[in-house]
Amino acid sequence: MMCKPITLFCIFFLLIVHIPDSYTQNCPKIQQCPTGIVSFCDESTNDQVFWNAPGFTWHDGLQSADLPESAADLSITVKDTCPGALKIKYTLYLDLDGDNLSESVLTSENQFPGGKMLFGNAFNPGYSGTDTIVFDDRIVPDSMKFRFALETVNSGGLTKAYLRWSSGIKNINFLSARLPEGRHHILWTVEKNGGTQHYCEYLFRIKDCLEPLIECFSGWTANIPATDTLNLKPADFIQFATDNITPYNRLQFSLRRAGTGSGFPLNAQGQPVTSLPFTCADLGFQTVELWVRDLAGNTASCEAGVNLFDFEGNCDEPLEPIVCATTAFVNQDTIRHIDYVMETLSEPGLPPIPLSYTRLPDGCIELPDFSQYPIMEVGVTPRKNDDPLNGVSTFDLVLINRHIIGQQVFNRTWKYLAADANNSGTLTTLDIIELRKLILGIYDTLPNSTSWKFVITDCSLDSINPFLSNCPSSLVFHPAFMPKEMKFLGIKTGDVNGNASADSLMAPLEDRAPAALLLPERYLVAGQTSDLPVFLSEPAEWIACQWALQWDPDALALEAVLPGSLPGVDASAAAQPRPGVLTFSWFDAEPHWLLPGQALCTLRVRALKSGYLQDVFREPVRYLRPEAYEVNGTASPIRFGFTGTTPVLTADEIFPPQPNPAAGAAIFPFFLAEEGSATLELYDTKGRIRYFSEQTMAAGNGALTLPSHAAVTPGVYVWRVKVGNTTKTGRLARL
Repeated sequence: MMCKPITLFCIFFLLIVHIPDSYTQNCPKIQQCPTGIVSFCDESTNDQVFWNAPGFTWHDGLQSADLPESAADLSITVKDTCPGALKIKYTLYLDLDGDNLSESVLTSENQFPGGKMLFGNAFNPGYSGTDTIVFDDRIVPDSMKFRFALETVNSGGLTKAYLRWSSGIKNINFLSARLPEGRHHILWTVEKNGGTQHYCEYLFRIKDCLEPLIECFSGWTANIPATDTLNLKPADFIQFATDNITPYNRLQFSLRRAGTGSGFPLNAQGQPVTSLPFTCADLGFQTVELWVRDLAGNTASCEAGVNLFDFEGNCDEPLEPIVCATTAFVNQDTIRHIDYVMETLSEPGLPPIPLSYTRLPDGCIELPDFSQYPIMEVGVTPRKNDDPLNGVSTFDLVLINRHIIGQQVFNRTWKYLAADANNSGTLTTLDIIELRKLILGIYDTLPNSTSWKFVITDCSLDSINPFLSNCPSSLVFHPAFMPKEMKFLGIKTGDVNGNASADSLMAPLEDRAPAALLLPERYLVAGQTSDLPVFLSEPAEWIACQWALQWDPDALALEAVLPGSLPGVDASAAAQPRPGVLTFSWFDAEPHWLLPGQALCTLRVRALKSGYLQDVFREPVRYLRPEAYEVNGTASPIRFGFTGTTPVLTADEIFPPQPNPAAGAAIFPFFLAEEGSATLELYDTKGRIRYFSEQTMAAGNGALTLPSHAAVTPGVYVWRVKVGNTTKTGRLARL
């Protein structure tokens, strides 16, 4: 009898030992938390009643506030074999404005009225509210509008929790939540008996996976034109094309000859092939592939055929010689609108014979039949002196200056001739001065050089000193021995990066977000002199810029341009080519960080009439394209605006990272009032530090660099920067 209690006690003691082990290791246990990005394919059409909140939601590709959406079954499975209360929660982070940064958060514990949620609360304490938006705009009673909910299903010791939509008064009509396309993430929290919490966090992406539909025209007939080249475009073959998400005008089309490649066709610049040339060598039936690509990158294709004929005899061998000039830079386009001067040497005793030529549609010319004239020798010389600013910008001055100081010597011989703006046969600072006067409008044309220079194509420029090359600019021949084709190489004076247009028009500017220069909005009193600082709207790293302002000369007079945060600005940087116009051109050998709150320069003006400043200014002059240049030559347009406040940087300031999201390195610009330390830290969403850097920085503008290897896994990270006595934190998305 005495042994039984002892036995029971022993058994009870053993149970006490093993129960905590079960709780701490296996109760509860999250089953298979995803480690990568979870993808959901959207093969549905967009429904405009969901996720359409103008002013808040934005899809950059569609250029619309109506976000495409798709069902997303977000769930977590928990193994729970121990007694006690199990609690599962979720925190959903959504990117609704298309910047790849999740700015809006909702949780399973904070419920909102049907069809509504908070926007922009991701960085607020406790995810507190800012703006409330409607994500379900169906015309139904509020009680029937969808709200976010948590559905749990228990089976065999496993509990599965789903993020759902529900509707109805009792909130039990569950269905898969329809979430907007984009990159988002979710955090699941599992808690047992109010004790230790377990987490599962992962990124997920909702993407349009349905390829477009396309049908081709085929078997039609085309004629080779007089230019010997027929350029066929995608529109020539499209019979029908549509997509579930991307509207027709945002679809991309591309062409290739059938069997010459795979995948969506791209040209050397990585852009769709929008024109496919066919020449006399392609007469007969030709097969092409027509491709279509939607904004999500889904592609489809079809084959089409075209019969090429020469109904007008354009493919016959030309009877008279052809003269052409092409650009010296990579694309070697045919230069148009050239005047060709022909000089003739007649037989002794006869005067020179005037001759004319025929212009061809492709920009070349056809010489006349010389056999009917008593000519002993003919000379042909190209001349072109129009549009002197074609391809010429302040960034060309940067490149010429780099060459002169030995920082980056020209890698092509034609660039020497292009940079010689005063035609002296040398490269000096005087060439930069001449080109700057042209950019500022002081010159209408270069006084000592034509807009284009020409040399015969068969002559090679000397690689050591191109100015010593004996390359003639004329072709001289006897009519009995003239070649069938004569070619010249055209060099645009002042254009050393080779972006001039061969069609005499300035090349279009790359489609990039414009930088904004701000002037203070003021009311000026007649006779009053005022200083107007010119500010940047956001941080930028520039090596050069050029811009122009225009105003009513009867209302305002410019007295001076005072220097600011742009280093090296002097009297040569600005000009007034005529009353009411200011042109500005600045560059330096090294790039500089420019920050809001620092005047790039200051305009000292005197009011001739009373009125608001904004009413005085007009659209800027057209001949000078306002641009800013990064160190690699990338150009961004500049636009002007007015601000009611005049920001001034006097204390330490930290600016958001650029770019964000970032695929490579990210830059954190800052202003430091006095010399001091600058610290950059990067954390993942679990609080683990991924990068740390601390260094002493000089007073003034600066930047901290987060290298690309600091965070190689795509996702959202938290950064913290401390400069002097100022600290800021935020989120950085890595692609």
